Amino acid sequence: MPIHCNDANAVQLEEWNRLFAALHPTHPLKEGGSSSSDVIVRYDKEANVAVFQTAMGFYFRRGDLDAAVAAELKATHRDYLCSPFELTVNPREGKADPAPLLQRFADLYGKKARQIDTHLFSHNGASILLALFPSSVVREMMAPHGGMLKTVFKGNTRDLRRIPALHEFLHFPDEDVDVESVFATRYESGGFEAVRALHYQIVKEVIEIKRDRGGALTLGPIAQWDA
Repeated sequence: MPIHCNDANAVQLEEWNRLFAALHPTHPLKEGGSSSSDVIVRYDKEANVAVFQTAMGFYFRRGDLDAAVAAELKATHRDYLCSPFELTVNPREGKADPAPLLQRFADLYGKKARQIDTHLFSHNGASILLALFPSSVVREMMAPHGGMLKTVFKGNTRDLRRIPALHEFLHFPDEDVDVESVFATRYESGGFEAVRALHYQIVKEVIEIKRDRGGALTLGPIAQWDA
């Protein structure tokens, strides 16, 4: 049976493996290997956390064992990026302290760090901290290394043609019509700040036009990162 869990009974394992066999090959539990790849489930009763280990790495869910496994089998995608961090064990205390790493998250991501869920467990003699990064933090992690920024805009071409930062890169029809579109700019590593500045230049110009001349222009989301 592909799913292994020392904390489960035979009836649970049989049902989980029946459901596992019916999963689509792109399911998170099957990615990175064949449909028969092993899935190891470790349950921490005290923390009420189930850790899933597959060919792609680790993931964890909170809740009792049955509920956590059921949620994982039912999921069609992962809402979080799970990253493992091996911690150094303090020889005097005999255990690892995750506090410095958590402080590092706070330093890097500010208030968004509160959205990062973590679980500390032991694996092959090592202390591993699993961190679930939400999409807002993943975007902040990945954005400096390249990608695309997108700003959605909506308004009449009569007003949109007055925005130099848009008009320089986009062609608008000569007739006055209402449009809704996306201003997207792809960039490489090191270009994030310059591209973001361009998108916020658009915001500045829209504010100036609305203040000086009026016009029904709307923006948003602004400078949203995408791979």
